[in-house]
Order: sequence, then structure tokens, then C-alpha cells
Amino acid sequence: MKRKKRVIIVVSSIVASLCLVYFLGGYVAALCVQNALLGKRQSEVGDLSQFCSLVDKTRDDYPSLKARKEVTFSSSGQELQGYFYQYPDPKGTFVFAHGLKGYADDQSAAVQDALYRSGYSVFAFDLSSSGRSQGNGISSLAQGAYDVKAAMEYLFSENDFYAPLSDLYLCGYSWGAYSVSASLRFAYPSPIKGILSFSGFDTPQGEMLALARNYVGGLADFTSLTFEWAMNTKAGQDRLLSAGEGISSAHVKAVLIHGEEDRTVPLSASLYQALPESGTVKKILRPGYSHSLPWLSLEAKAAREELQEAFSSEGEEAFRAKLSQEGIDAANRIDEALIQEALVFLEEE
Repeated sequence: MKRKKRVIIVVSSIVASLCLVYFLGGYVAALCVQNALLGKRQSEVGDLSQFCSLVDKTRDDYPSLKARKEVTFSSSGQELQGYFYQYPDPKGTFVFAHGLKGYADDQSAAVQDALYRSGYSVFAFDLSSSGRSQGNGISSLAQGAYDVKAAMEYLFSENDFYAPLSDLYLCGYSWGAYSVSASLRFAYPSPIKGILSFSGFDTPQGEMLALARNYVGGLADFTSLTFEWAMNTKAGQDRLLSAGEGISSAHVKAVLIHGEEDRTVPLSASLYQALPESGTVKKILRPGYSHSLPWLSLEAKAAREELQEAFSSEGEEAFRAKLSQEGIDAANRIDEALIQEALVFLEEE
């Protein structure tokens, strides 16, 4: 009997120890993943990989984006940098938010240029801890939604300059797409007319879990309970602030564009998956496209892949010597038909 009790005690101790390791180990690991991803500056102006610094077009490459008004406004006690491109007699104004690790003047300037050339004023800005904005890290991806809210409040407070603000649209890429959509949970003086989303995710918790899978694989799912615990510690209820619910609650039209091969925001965590197609929601899934640059034309995507292969096989010096402006233009051409399809849907009454 005593031996049986000893066995039970030993087994119970082992189980208790394993549970402790699971919860505390998973909790600490989840905090480490969050801090590694969010607990630092997200980007500086000019941050690009070697290949991208040679091939990608940024704001300086688009004539329509040369002239702008630079402004600052406050979000969560930090100063953010904004850029306003005034179109003469505009159809409306698009507020644009960039992706994680990016900034307003990065490759996503291609979309800002396309919107401007389509007759819209554009207000772009650097999110917290990005580009020329202040910050040394964010506690949650939900911070982007608060940044968009601050940008909108700034626009409404300066209505005399930015008028008319009757036709307001929101557009974003990745983190920015989440941010503009989730910000619709907040009340604005004037209704938002539409959302244009590229590669957006639905909730911070879902996306952080997806990113954790990229770091530690299936271990992220095994520790999902402790991951949620850690997310709650860092972000509280903001971890559940949903982009899909933002769009649904505001009853706005939305175009959701997503790459079928996206691994950074997989379909399971995406805004694309969070909402059903309807009379107010148009969904465009792009076969063969990944997370980056989902607005490229098929021809540009193929040209970029050829350049990437040449860069990898030849090395930077030889690649740089052979790279032409024609090749750069071909690898950055936006899908004009895609943009116009989205705008026609959003503009329809």
C-alpha cells in the first residue's frame, strides 16, 4: 500500500511539474515572441533589404507624390508624422496605413500613387514606432487602430484645410489594412464610405499566433492557451479588436484583396476569411501571390521573380551592373485593372 502511495505521489509530482513547465514555459516563450516582434522600433526611413533597395520603387519614384503637406499629430502620447497629397477637386480622400516593418514612403507608395491618379487626395502617415513617427515598440498590433483613430481626429479637427471630408475612404496594407478596418469600431463625425484592404488580418491575437507558427511551428498551437494568457498580459481586450467586426459594425463597403500563397497572414488569420462576400463586401483572392506587393500586375510579378532569381544566382555586384530602369519599371507595375475594379465597387451607391 505504501509503495502504491509513493508511486502515486511520484507520478502526481511529474504531472504537476510538466503542467508547470507547459504553462510557465509557454507563457515566457509567448512573451519573448511578442517582445521580439513588437518591443522595438518597427522601421526607419530607408529600411529595405538589399534586393528591395535596388529594385523597389518608393515615394520618390512617383511624380504625383512629389508635392505634399507634412504634418504631425498625437497618438497615445507619441507624435506621428503625416503626409497629405491634395488632389485638385478630388472625388474624396483616402487615409492610407502601411504594413508592419514599413513606413508611409515605402513600396506601398505605389498604391497611394494609383489612388491619387484616380482622382483622390491621400493622407498617409507613419504608424507608431515606424518611419519618422515616435515610439520604441508597441504593446499590441491594435495600436495601429488607435493610430488611425488619431489620424482621423486630426483630419476632422483641421476640416477647413482638408475639406471636403464628405467622401472618406480608408486603405491599408497588412498591419495597416487591419488598423484602418478595426478603427471603424470607433465613432467618427462623418461616416466612412469604404475600405480597401490588401493582405489584412482580422485580430492581433490571431495574427500573433500565425507569426509564432513561423518561428516555432506547431509548438505555437500546443501552447495556444499560454499564448492567449501572454497576449492578455500585454494587450488586454485589445488583442481581440477585430477588423472584420469593425467593417460589419460600421456597415461600410469593403474590398478585401489577399494573396492565396500568403504565409505571413495565412487565410486562417485573414480579414479576407473573416467576412463573407455580400453586396457590400467584395473579395479578391490572387492565386500565386504571397504577402508582399499583392497589388502588382501578373507581368510585374513574373518580372520581379526573374530579377530575384538573377540576384540570388549572380550576386549583388553583377546584378547591379546589369539592372536597368526598364527592368525596375517592369517589376513594379501596379495592376491598374485591379485598382479600378476595387474603386468602381466602392464608389457605387
